[in-house]
Amino acid sequence: MPEATQQPAPLLPIDYIFTGVGAYPVEFVFYYDYAIDAERFTLVLKKTLTDFHLVSSQLQESGDANAAHGHRVAGSGRCQDRRLLSF
Repeated sequence: MPEATQQPAPLLPIDYIFTGVGAYPVEFVFYYDYAIDAERFTLVLKKTLTDFHLVSSQLQESGDANAAHGHRVAGSGRCQDRRLLSF
């Protein structure tokens, strides 16, 4: 797992639809009509967390009312802060 970055990635305008009061939740359910190899699936998920750091990021407030909000990579590789922001 890469080191957690100290610089947050700013949210894109589309990201604000999915955060804050009245946010549109994104939920996925996947169905496969065959068995999935758990070990291979685990390896693929680890690679995804490494290659696409926003999957393992936390949503954070900047602390500055005039600054944008952003994503910061979680050191554990999991999103640990599931709180939604109020705008």
